[in-house]
Amino acid sequence: MKFSIDTFTLDLGETPIENLFLDLLMPMADGNAVKVYLYLYRQVLSNNNYLDFNEDKIAKNLGMDTEEFNKAIEYWMETGVISRELVVKTGKYDYKFLSIRELQLGRKSFYEYDRNEENFLNKDNSQEMFNKIEEIIELPLSSTNIIEILELQKSTNVSSDLIIKAFEYSKKKTGKMNFNYVFGIIRNWYLDGIKTLDDYYKLVENEQIKKANIKKKRKYYKPESKEKKELDVDFKENSAELESIRKLIAQRKKDE
Repeated sequence: MKFSIDTFTLDLGETPIENLFLDLLMPMADGNAVKVYLYLYRQVLSNNNYLDFNEDKIAKNLGMDTEEFNKAIEYWMETGVISRELVVKTGKYDYKFLSIRELQLGRKSFYEYDRNEENFLNKDNSQEMFNKIEEIIELPLSSTNIIEILELQKSTNVSSDLIIKAFEYSKKKTGKMNFNYVFGIIRNWYLDGIKTLDDYYKLVENEQIKKANIKKKRKYYKPESKEKKELDVDFKENSAELESIRKLIAQRKKDE
């Protein structure tokens, strides 16, 4: 039994896949992981090395649900051949296919994707930060929550105290907890140059000083309108005239 490749009478394009993927990685992956890798690889190549994908739509096209799609992405990140980076301004991830040939030759490093929560808890007093966050939201953090918080912290280099303050601020302002809203607050503070709790308090202090100065101006500086000035002048003139008339009447009564 043998296979052969037919000659092409109509060229609709091809997607080149590294042999190392086919020989080493594909046999170890499940069907969903292979489908996701090949589909995304083909879409990225056909879109000039750029793909702004919708995970729900792609999952539907591949006959799987969103959770299965995300698990497939995670599998390739765990394998180290797909990397991701959090973009602070958008709050979304950018993904990249890594060259398997260069990885095997040692010219590049495999992507280190750590799903294990315990690997994060020993960094920068993170355990204390997570405990305080759980007190604020009154719920335990999931592994996904922990990973997202630490990846955002790594990307922005903000302090743990500032992250806690963002959760406190969000709960006080909205009365409920939305992680995307909290992450948005942290990104906005980062873009404004606020990375520590001291930076935050300085911002609050400056805003309070500005408000106090505005109140002072409103209290002590009240420019009178032209119309009011004219009314005051008329009132004074009328008052003087009335006083003269009162004196004249009183003098006449005295003479009588």
